[in-house]
Formats: sequence, structure tokens, C-alpha cells
Amino acid sequence: MTVEADHVVVEGYTLDRPTAPGIEITGHDITVENNTVTRPPGGDGLRFFGTDLKILHNTILRTSNRYGHADCMQTFADDTPPSRRVLIEGNRCEGIDNMCLMAESPHDGEGDGHGHSSDLTIRDNYCETLKASRTLMFEDVQHATVTGNTFGAAIGLAIHSTGAHVSGNKASPRIHYEVGIDASSRPGCTGPRPGGAP
Repeated sequence: MTVEADHVVVEGYTLDRPTAPGIEITGHDITVENNTVTRPPGGDGLRFFGTDLKILHNTILRTSNRYGHADCMQTFADDTPPSRRVLIEGNRCEGIDNMCLMAESPHDGEGDGHGHSSDLTIRDNYCETLKASRTLMFEDVQHATVTGNTFGAAIGLAIHSTGAHVSGNKASPRIHYEVGIDASSRPGCTGPRPGGAP
């Protein structure tokens, strides 16, 4: 399912083995709510680009790295707009081979260099990652708020992902530290003491 429009609500769909990404949205003021995406072959469950986006109470199951990099959710900047003011709340990512969220801004070294991604709120989500060393990864994404989530791998902050706020998450006791960060991302970061590299 692909949405390229403004002021849209995508609600109540069930997609079993859809072409990856299962859902892709690009635009302003889009809500994706109460959908289920299962086993998207060879890719991500959901991709998002744009401003004032809400991703709420969706279930994404069993993304596989068998044919490529497969996250639960992803945003990046390769001929796509940056993502700003995004709320990701109450979602369940289960059986995910790669990350629950990979967020890359245009200036991460691979993007097209237009604009900045910022102000992503990731709240009260459940994230089960099977193979990735990071549950959430931010590259050149400013002012991310990560709170109240349950996950089994660390959060990575890299390439000027400044101003992050991390609090109240339930991390697996098997991980050595909740936050990995590089020197460029330390300004304005609050939360658990970083334990190593992103």
C-alpha cells in the first residue's frame, strides 16, 4: 500500500505477504492506525516520509533479511523528503530480523542532502528484533524522544543525532547498555549513561 498525499488516514487493513514495504507513506498529516502487516518478502514493514505523521497501534510481523535489509519501520532520504514531527506510538514489531526503526536524515552520508529529519517521538512500542544489534538506530536525526518502549537491543545515536531524550524504557537484561552514541551526537542528549559506540 502506497500513499503519496496529504491529510490521509490509513486504518484497519490487513496485509499478508505484501510487496515490501508493506505500507509506504509520503506527505503531510498522514495517520496509519490499527493495521497489520505480516511477512513482507524482502523488505520493511512500513516506510514513512514527510511531516506531521502518526503511526499508531499497528502490528508488523516477521520481516526477513533473507532477500535484503528488513526493518519493522524505516525512514531515509534518497529522493524523498525528510521526516519531521512524527509520532510512533503503541505499535508491536514482532519477529523482526533487523531493526524496529532505522531513521536516516539527508545528511547521513548516503542521502540526497535536502532538509533535516527531526522531532521523532517513539513511545510505548513493543520491539522484538532477532538479528540486529540495535533496536532503534538514528543517523543525523535531531530531537528524538524514546520513552516507555519495550525492546531487546540497544538504541544507536550517530552522525549528529543531537538532542535525544531517552527515558522509561524496558530493555532486555541481556544487553550491556541501553544507549550507544558517537561524539557528534552527545550534545543535548539526556537519559541513561551511554555505554559504547552506536
